[in-house]
Amino acid sequence: MVAKTEELERELDAIINFSSDEILVVDGRRAILRVNSVFEENFGAKLSDVLDRSVDELEKKRVFFPSVTCLVLESKSSRTVIQSQRDERKLLATGTPAFYEDGSIFRVVVNTRDITRLNNLKKQF
Repeated sequence: MVAKTEELERELDAIINFSSDEILVVDGRRAILRVNSVFEENFGAKLSDVLDRSVDELEKKRVFFPSVTCLVLESKSSRTVIQSQRDERKLLATGTPAFYEDGSIFRVVVNTRDITRLNNLKKQF
């Protein structure tokens, strides 16, 4: 059982870390549980500085704004927002809730993509 759990943990880490988009996983209490290195590129904050921190705190510090996670937790439904960065880049962030059987939110999974980069690629082609 332990070996299977460790294998699943490694698999999940690989999926998250090898994504070309940012993936952020937050629990129902708003604490950041997992995030991949694309977060550092998108927001300029070190992973070690955001893990176990509240998304409310990071939104107040304007690390990201608006916080799609907060919007998902308030509406209990998927939400998509465009976030503007200080360097003029635009990021498309989509948050999706995962629920417990009782209807409370277990996790929010956020996928963020740099749409400025995509628009630049589009212009090149």
